[in-house]
Amino acid sequence: MSPKPRALGSRRCQETTPGADLGTGEMSRVKSRAGRIALTILLLFVATLIVMVPVGILGSSNIVWGEDNQYGRVDVPGTAVLHLPAGSLRVSAAVEIPGRGNETPNLPLPSDLALAVTPVRGSAQPTVTRDLGTSANASDDQVNAQRQVWTVHVPSDGAYRVTARGNFLGVGVNAQLWFGHGPPLPGTLVPLVAVGIVLISAGLWLLVHPRLRGRRRTTAAAAGGGGGLSSAPTSDWEPAVHRRATADDSVGRLERLADLHERGALTDAEFVAEKARVIGETESG
Repeated sequence: MSPKPRALGSRRCQETTPGADLGTGEMSRVKSRAGRIALTILLLFVATLIVMVPVGILGSSNIVWGEDNQYGRVDVPGTAVLHLPAGSLRVSAAVEIPGRGNETPNLPLPSDLALAVTPVRGSAQPTVTRDLGTSANASDDQVNAQRQVWTVHVPSDGAYRVTARGNFLGVGVNAQLWFGHGPPLPGTLVPLVAVGIVLISAGLWLLVHPRLRGRRRTTAAAAGGGGGLSSAPTSDWEPAVHRRATADDSVGRLERLADLHERGALTDAEFVAEKARVIGETESG
């Protein structure tokens, strides 16, 4: 009489096993989703770093746009006549700091630094506005540091007499004022532009990719199916799902369903329905 209770207990253990395995499967799915999210974030970060390189070079680099002296330079102190275009341009102080090394410089400005811009002929008077910027390296054979000091609005294209005053003694040598324009994209905006490009590209991919995948699935179904799950998934899993389940094969069937769902062969509704079918057949058996 004693073997019968053991057999009953063994059957109860088999009946409860699918539920425990189902919980393990759900936990695996959660971990898989968390892994995909982490991988997506990592890929977006790497893509942003990669995109920052061309954005920085093309939009914010002196390699492409040159130094800020496209319209000329004036010694400090000194006077020169420059041909200036209409519009706003920047005026930067540039000096050679001996023994500076490769670190980003700190270019202090003398308190007596002054600028006057007057038209040579009967043009309107330009407007000079103090507009201090940060110190930066200068790729020039005469100076190695620069800093924006003013913004000048020139009313019309023409010749202008520029007078610079100031004493850079103790700061550097070859002191000059540069007249020109900087790159169109400030360096501080390069990461933001790169992030925007990556996010827009990712959004377009998410919009287009499901349609392409759905078109491939429709084409494969119309062709009459193939030999694998990827080309004609319904022809392979339906017979296995609909046969009567046992406690021994329920775990494998649930894993196959989860795999098909993860790969997109089953929709959410199909996955839930078939999972409930497997569990119901196992419990009824």
